[in-house]
Amino acid sequence: MQKGQFELELWISDDASTDQSPALIQKWVETHFPQAHLLLRDKNGGVAFNWLDTISRARGAYIALCEGDDFWTDPNKLQRQIQALEFEPEAQLCWHEVEVLEQGVIRRFPYAPLPQERSGIKEAILNHSIPTCSMVFRNRQNWEWPNFFFEAFSIDVLVQLEVLRHGYALKISGKPAVYRQHPGGVSKQANRFWLAALNRLEMLCQFDTHTKGEYRTFIRAYVLRESALLWKFKELPRFSMRRLRLAQFHFFGNNPQTWREKKTWFYALFFPEWYDMFLVWRQKIRG
Repeated sequence: MQKGQFELELWISDDASTDQSPALIQKWVETHFPQAHLLLRDKNGGVAFNWLDTISRARGAYIALCEGDDFWTDPNKLQRQIQALEFEPEAQLCWHEVEVLEQGVIRRFPYAPLPQERSGIKEAILNHSIPTCSMVFRNRQNWEWPNFFFEAFSIDVLVQLEVLRHGYALKISGKPAVYRQHPGGVSKQANRFWLAALNRLEMLCQFDTHTKGEYRTFIRAYVLRESALLWKFKELPRFSMRRLRLAQFHFFGNNPQTWREKKTWFYALFFPEWYDMFLVWRQKIRG
């Protein structure tokens, strides 16, 4: 349905679906878009591999994303975004707010959208606010993906960060796309909350290593904020691998340097009641 002054190069990649998706895709392409490029994989490579391999094959000046569950609702969506990027050469990505559809009900996007018209990698790190189905970004055509990208849980976030290393993001008005959620989607997997939260912390730490600490101030601020919040969850077992991983993330975010700072961090995190009592006692001693 998209209209505009551009040629559309369409890539459809099916990651070895076990249902009738490949046949449906082929039928749709034959009827509506015979020149589309099909990637019907024989072996499942995983979400990250499917994403990155498909993006790397694109040859157009811009890349727009529309995953299987999502859909666009405005025929001028791509034209508006391309014009915005053409008008501002320093911008690397253009996005917009979206509607969320779940079992026939429209509701708000689960993350607070960035209010400003222009935002950079700092905002992308501190907030998860750019919907995947809204993204249009410049194609570098020589993408070099670090190995840890292929193991990421939220590959869309890492691609955003990699793009925004080279410029800023533009926000256009309106909600010309729908992010659809349903009980069978990835976001509804059992145990998804903890899996997503811990993996986001992990991938940001890896991104920090990948960028040699260039954005460490922002990454540490996010990691400390999120790990401190997750630490307070009552259902988190006192002795568990999750708590151990959170402690490691909290240590990275807090960044204690001296032995005294490390000791204070340890007691404040693991024995907060005792540490508070110690502070009260010390205050009384000092008079």
